[in-house]
Amino acid sequence: MERSATPNNITYYRLNGFVGSRGHLLTLHDWLTGGDDLPAIAISGEQGYGKSSLAVAAAYNHYYDFSDGIIQVSPAGTSPFRLYDVVRTLDTVLGTALTRTSEDRWGIGILEQLYKRSRLLILDKLAGATARELETLVEIISHLHENEGQSRIILIDRNFSPVIANLVQHQHIHLDGIPREDLDAFIAERAPAAIRSYAQQNGEGIYALAGASPLCMRLIFGLLEDFPFEELETVLRGMGAGSDAALRVSDVCSFALETYALQNPPAGVFLSRLVRAVGGVYEHALRELFWADLGSAEAYEHTVAALASRGLLERDLFRQRVIIHPVIRRYLEENAAMLGEEWDRRHAAFYVKQAEQYQMLPLQRWNEVDLDWGNIFAGADWCAERVTRIFERDPLEMLEAAEPAVEAVAEYADLAQVYDDLRLARDYALALAHYAFWRHPPGILRWLAIGAVAALAIRNMRDYAWFLANVGRQ
Repeated sequence: MERSATPNNITYYRLNGFVGSRGHLLTLHDWLTGGDDLPAIAISGEQGYGKSSLAVAAAYNHYYDFSDGIIQVSPAGTSPFRLYDVVRTLDTVLGTALTRTSEDRWGIGILEQLYKRSRLLILDKLAGATARELETLVEIISHLHENEGQSRIILIDRNFSPVIANLVQHQHIHLDGIPREDLDAFIAERAPAAIRSYAQQNGEGIYALAGASPLCMRLIFGLLEDFPFEELETVLRGMGAGSDAALRVSDVCSFALETYALQNPPAGVFLSRLVRAVGGVYEHALRELFWADLGSAEAYEHTVAALASRGLLERDLFRQRVIIHPVIRRYLEENAAMLGEEWDRRHAAFYVKQAEQYQMLPLQRWNEVDLDWGNIFAGADWCAERVTRIFERDPLEMLEAAEPAVEAVAEYADLAQVYDDLRLARDYALALAHYAFWRHPPGILRWLAIGAVAALAIRNMRDYAWFLANVGRQ
């Protein structure tokens, strides 16, 4: 049997340099394959402590035990977890059609995909789920428990509600970082070659400084290329709460990012732009969009390799994508330089071409586009915000009163100056309307309304009427 025989979307890049955790993996083995009929397993811990990597390692170890599919679900873009993410990902990986059903049917649809099958569903980052969505998940898990099926669900979050804790019972692993016995192997795998020996000499100090956090240690390894450990420890302790307290990962992250940006100024702009790399980005997009005007191809390769070596981004060589850890992305969102509307426009103009693939490819090949859904989502949201700012009114409200909508567009005096933005919004909405006909994503009414107002503004009455018809379908 080939590895491709099990349908999956496992994020294999998380296994790069993965070491140790033998005790946790053995425990997960018992829970995933043992005689206990509890279907849900929880993994908790602070960000940067390896929760997702542990789940992926366990999934990979049990690849053939879950021959009907291994499905890993994370929130799309900057949005919190939504049940739609689960049905969308099931459609992508398994070729189901759950997104074509009404929202009230999603719970039973998910259950049907797990019932009497051997599937593993990994739900990453449940924070932000609504009470109704959590209730639906609880019902799914309860039904699986009652029927003693072979499918399992791994729930990942920093903390869990009492309801979830009651469901998983004893099947809960809380991560406090890398076990001390795995430190030497972790340094051998993760420290850059140039400072590996030096990192091994200072392993105990690094471990204590990082509070056993694997992400924090990787960032410290990168900083050892610029500072001796004693000096680095003094600086980082000065940023923390005290000499004995473990560092906050966000403090190490900020120092690592700022240090490298000072050495390589184009990298500072590059990192600021990567705030828009929602859910990861293909390497060709990284070169053509995010790096485009910042330097040569050689400079690009040097910068990306250095950022990966320092733990500031991950390269998924299997899918040719680059991913940013949520901790690093959050810091960039809060502190990156304002790039202005022109950059947002460039990002949207690039990803509208990807969104248009939904119109060109047959439904069976949409999974090729789905990896970029986070970036497509972000570009569409910018178009919506831009059109709303242009007319200073909510487009959906404009459409609900047809005559005032026409008058509002007709009275706008500077349409020529914003024509390109309106056309971009129209094109984006056309692509997503075709997507929405089959998959009904949240927020689609807003995007369709944006497209209708944009089409009306550029005097394309055929598209305007088509958008109105699609609003009615939703």
